Amino acid sequence: MRESKKIHHVFILMGVSGSGKSAVASGIAQKIGAAFLDGDFLHPCANIRKMSDGYVVNDSDRLPCLKALSNAIFAMQRTNKVSLIVCSALKKNIEIF
Repeated sequence: MRESKKIHHVFILMGVSGSGKSAVASGIAQKIGAAFLDGDFLHPCANIRKMSDGYVVNDSDRLPCLKALSNAIFAMQRTNKVSLIVCSALKKNIEIF
């Protein structure tokens, strides 16, 4: 007889840069013992340099980060009961794959 699947949850908090997402979500994660990831850390070095220089990243720049974020969500959902991820929501409709 197969063991029933455990239900794990990943919550994604999105918003503009500097809105306090990381501070709020990391505080909540700490309080409830959830895993936490700041999705902005998944940007490739080239994107970080570009944004640091005041330039906006375009869709092709974002694609590696979005793929890494998708992989992180999959992994966190499989290994943690509750996970909180924050990321900047810069566009509405971005196709990841």
